[in-house]
Amino acid sequence: MSFRNRPLIRLGAQYKKLLDEARADLSAMHFEYQCLAALRSELEGLKLVIRRRVVAEQELDRLRAIRDAATTERDFGARLH
Repeated sequence: MSFRNRPLIRLGAQYKKLLDEARADLSAMHFEYQCLAALRSELEGLKLVIRRRVVAEQELDRLRAIRDAATTERDFGARLH
């Protein structure tokens, strides 16, 4: 038997099993990364909606203060400060 035609390393069933496990782990990690990226995107959208709501509430409070100031009768005898 010639040693030149024999492979130096024989890949056995154990190696193939480890390779399959590594591929499965990589696939699971990729799926988790995709889920995390989608979650981050949803979170950014939610934060944007919250910021817009806060600005709208501040504007509403400002308009209510203007309305209240315009409808309240002023006592000209009272001090301003």
